[in-house]
Amino acid sequence: MLDSTSLTPDEVVEQGGRRRAVIGRSLALSALAVVGLPFALYGWLHRVIPFAIVHWSITRFAAPHKHKAQISTAAMVAGGVAFGGFYGACFLLVHAIWGWPISLWYGLSLPVASLVAFYYAREIRQLARGLRTLWVSMRAPFALRRLVAMRADLVSQVESAHRALSPATPVSPGKP
Repeated sequence: MLDSTSLTPDEVVEQGGRRRAVIGRSLALSALAVVGLPFALYGWLHRVIPFAIVHWSITRFAAPHKHKAQISTAAMVAGGVAFGGFYGACFLLVHAIWGWPISLWYGLSLPVASLVAFYYAREIRQLARGLRTLWVSMRAPFALRRLVAMRADLVSQVESAHRALSPATPVSPGKP
C-alpha cells in the first residue's frame, strides 16, 4: 500500500532545485505501486459487488435533495449489510471447500485487502498527478524555476498581510 508521501505538485515545486531527490522518490513510489498492485487487485475483486450494492442503495433509498444526512446513514447501513453479507458468503464458500485453517486466514484477509485496495486507489491517483508534474517540470525547467520564485513571493506576501492584520483584528469573546 502506498503511503501519503506521494508526490504532490506543490512538493515538486518546493523541491524544484533538488531534481535527484524528486526523481528518486517518484521511482521508489512507482516501484511500491507495482508491488502493491496484486494486493489491491485482490481487495478490489472482493469489493466490487458490495460497493455496487452500497452505491445502488444510496441512489435508491437516500434523498440528498431533502436531507444530506440520509446519504451517510444509507451508506453505513448498506455497507454493513453488503460487506458483511458478501464477506460472510465468501467465507462460508471457502470453508465448505477447504476447511478451517484456510477459511480463517481468508476471512481475516478480506477486510485488510479491502482497505489496501481503497488506499491504493486513492494514492495511485496522487502518484500519477505527481509524476505528471515531475514530467512537465523536467521538460521545462525554466518554468519550474519561475514557479518556485512566484511561490516564494506569494508566501512572503501572505505572511506580510497576516502580520499587518494580526494586531489590528480584535477578537471578541464568545465569537470564533
